Amino acid sequence: MLSRLTINTTEVCNLDCVYCYADGGSYGGQSGRIDPLLAVKRLDDVVSLHDTINMVQFIGGEPLLNIDAIASVSEAVEEYVASGRLVDRPSLNAVTNLFALNEQHLVLLKRHDISLTVSLDGPRKIHNQNRPQKNGKGSFDKINTNLERLREWKIPYSFEATYTRQHLDHDLSIPGLLVYLEKWQPTRIDITPAATTSGSICGDFNQDEWQIITSGILEALNHGIDHLAKGLPVKYGFFHELLGMIVSGGTEADRFCPAGESNLAISANGECFACHMLTNNRKYQLALPLHNQVKASSQGNELSTCKSAPLSAIPMKSAHKACWECWANPWCKSCIGNMEIINPCKSGPVSRYCELMRAALALMLEHLPLALDRLMMESG
Repeated sequence: MLSRLTINTTEVCNLDCVYCYADGGSYGGQSGRIDPLLAVKRLDDVVSLHDTINMVQFIGGEPLLNIDAIASVSEAVEEYVASGRLVDRPSLNAVTNLFALNEQHLVLLKRHDISLTVSLDGPRKIHNQNRPQKNGKGSFDKINTNLERLREWKIPYSFEATYTRQHLDHDLSIPGLLVYLEKWQPTRIDITPAATTSGSICGDFNQDEWQIITSGILEALNHGIDHLAKGLPVKYGFFHELLGMIVSGGTEADRFCPAGESNLAISANGECFACHMLTNNRKYQLALPLHNQVKASSQGNELSTCKSAPLSAIPMKSAHKACWECWANPWCKSCIGNMEIINPCKSGPVSRYCELMRAALALMLEHLPLALDRLMMESG
C-alpha cells in the first residue's frame, strides 16, 4: 500500500519564490512537462505494484501548467477503480500557487473531485515579497481572486505557508499567521519554517530568530489544543502530524519518514524517486521492477526505454547516535528532504529541528490528555 504517489506534472513555474528549494521547479535538472501518456504509464507501473494508494498528488513547478497530464491521470484513476485494479479510490490533490487557475481547471477539479493545497504565505505585503511573479510584481491579488472562485465552485483547499525572515521583520508570529489564515476557512493549514542553505536571506535563521520560531510553534500547538478542548476544528497541520506520531508511536521507529516506502514520486521525465523533494537526486532514485522504465524522448513525445539505478540506502535513525539517546525516538519523524537542503549529501538529524520536535512532543504528551478530559466533561 502507498500512502502517497506524487506526480511532477511540470518542472517549470510561473512564480519566482525567494526560498524555492526546487530551483524554480526544475529540481536542478532540465525543465519540462510530463507527457500525459508517460504520466499514465507511470501510474500503471505503480498500480501494478500497489492496489491501494491513499493519495495521488500533482506537484511541480506549477502543476496547473500541465492540465492535460492532470486530466489523463485522473481519468486513469477512475478507470482503475472501476476495473478493480485499485481497491479504493485515492484522494486526488494538487499543490499549487493558484496563479494560473482558469475555468478549464475549475471544471476539471470539480469533475474529478480534486482538492488543492494552495501556497499562501500570509498578508499581501509578506506574500508578495516571498512569492513574486517572474517580472517582480506581486501575486497576492490574483490568488485572492482565485480563492474566491474556489469557494464559489465549492472546491476544497488547504494552505501551505512558508515562514521566513519577512514574517519576523513584519512582526507576524506563527500563531498570528495561523489566525490570519484561519479566516479564509481552509481545511488545513501547514506553516513550515523555510529550509535553506547557509547564507540565505530568507531562511538562514540565527539562534535568536529560531527561538522566536520555536516559541511560536509551541504557542500555535497550544492554540490547537485549546480548540480541541472546546470541540472546535483544529486546522494546524503540525498538530495533526504530532497526533499521528503519538497514536502510532513505536511503529517503524527507525525511519525518519515514509520516503521510498509508502511514498513515491514521479519526475517530469518519468523517473521515480523516494520523495518529490528529492527529485533528480540520484542517491534517492528508485526502479519500478515490473516494467521497463520509459521516458519522453528529447526529440519529441516518443517513448524510449531506459534503466534506473537502484535506490541508495534511505537514512535511518539507527545510524545516528543522537537518535539512539533521544527519548523522543519512538515518536519522532523528520523530513529527509529538509535534511538534504540544509546539509546536502549528509542527511541526518538537524539539532534545532530535534530540539523543536522534543519540545513539541513534550507539550502534546502533557496537555493533550487534559484537553480530552475537558472536552469529555463539557460534552457529557
